[in-house]
Amino acid sequence: MFQAGEVDYLVATDAIGMGLNMDVAHVAFAGLHKFDGRRTRRLTVAEMAQIAGRAGRHQRDGTFGGVTEEGPGAFLPEEVFAIEEHRFPPIGNLYWRNGEPDFASIDALIASLERRPEPGVLLAAPQATDLAVLKRLADETWVRDRVRSPAMVKRLWAACGLPDFRKLGLDPHARFVSRVFTYLSEGRGVVPNQWFADEERLSDGLHASLTQRFVDKRTTALIRQIGADASLLPVTIGPEGEVLVEDHPIGRLDGFRFTVDPAARAADRRLLLAAAEKRLVTERGRRGEALAAAEDAALTLVDGMIVWNGHGVAKLTPGRSLARPQLVLERDLDCLAKPQREAVQARLVRWFDAMLRRHVPALIALADMARDPQATPALRVVAGELEAAGGLAPRIALREAE
Repeated sequence: MFQAGEVDYLVATDAIGMGLNMDVAHVAFAGLHKFDGRRTRRLTVAEMAQIAGRAGRHQRDGTFGGVTEEGPGAFLPEEVFAIEEHRFPPIGNLYWRNGEPDFASIDALIASLERRPEPGVLLAAPQATDLAVLKRLADETWVRDRVRSPAMVKRLWAACGLPDFRKLGLDPHARFVSRVFTYLSEGRGVVPNQWFADEERLSDGLHASLTQRFVDKRTTALIRQIGADASLLPVTIGPEGEVLVEDHPIGRLDGFRFTVDPAARAADRRLLLAAAEKRLVTERGRRGEALAAAEDAALTLVDGMIVWNGHGVAKLTPGRSLARPQLVLERDLDCLAKPQREAVQARLVRWFDAMLRRHVPALIALADMARDPQATPALRVVAGELEAAGGLAPRIALREAE
């Protein structure tokens, strides 16, 4: 991913020194101590140089340094000098393990692997994980029952050589190797395809989860674009309202409301909102113009809410009378300029008035009559009472109103 340009930085352990060959410009040491399996110690100068050497490629020089200039995490001047000048203490000893193991039996194999070198510069290698697992399985009766030939000893040793990628300790890894050897020592002597499929599915799921947790491609794309020019963000809006930046979804635009993708991390929400808000002004303006010019058929009334294209744009609240409710625009429309909001308000008022005249003409006639200066005072009072009561009122109340 780093070499492909999907991420700008790598975070790694000291294992980065073991053969990494990528276009790294600088190696920053967060610390200079490690746990080597037995104790916590400072890296040797040779180890520091091996890690620092990952910076630079071909004919381009790289650089290295620490994230702190003081304390245990800082380089000593003599260490920097030794790394830059390639001056390291000579190696006085090498670890050795028998490269020609005896596969006659399990015990013969263990004995050959524990054979010590002749006195001199070679030292017996510390017990490795594969040998520790072999000893653990050698104590199992069922393993000895199945391993009765040199061929089966070789197969057992091959299984013990599986790397402990999970780093959960000897016991969990020994159980894993035991399971693999069970498949290799029975039936056709192969691991079932379904077992591989299950492991690959789990591995793919873990990889996707870790990638999303530590490498948010969406945020990486945003940061790169914003770092150049926020106004150039390639924001696109799909047919269903999905908002994307460089094909990475960042949220949805439902009507006039932008909602950040719920899968986004909390720390990214403000960035995503800022990225979208800068580029959605034009789209919202276009939708505002469309709403102000909407046909009657595009508007409906649902539970006191005026709905346009499936999105609520205004709600009815109590007004001076039943026939004259107050129409209030949804807060989502605050993003529109004032003239555009006024145009939308006027269009919705006209539509609602026409709908009332079409569906409850008698109530509208009463409202008009109550305000008709040509009508008698008594008629205006009666019409006003009927309008306020929705067209129905007790005769006694009307008689008193007269």
